[in-house]
Amino acid sequence: LAAFTGNSNLADLVGHIGYDAQRREIFNFGKHKGETLEQTFAAEPSYYGWMMNADFPLSTKQVVQRVYDRMKQKKAERKQEYERIQKEKLDLLVKKFQGEKD
Repeated sequence: LAAFTGNSNLADLVGHIGYDAQRREIFNFGKHKGETLEQTFAAEPSYYGWMMNADFPLSTKQVVQRVYDRMKQKKAERKQEYERIQKEKLDLLVKKFQGEKD
């Protein structure tokens, strides 16, 4: 029990998901073994749904959900940053053309 609970390379309780050297969650099984969850979900979004609907332990699904939520948050932040930059560009153009009218 001590050896099992002391393994800090496992992200879930059963070992389906572990950590790589950069502490990113990776698959320890199946066709995506060794890949990060983020890589897999980005390349094959349906894999997230399959995992959440399959018969995996709750601890595995919690890790999957956490990674998926983190990905959604990063995507939302990138979108906000893109929109902010586009607004700044538009504001600069408006100022430029308003200045030319005067």
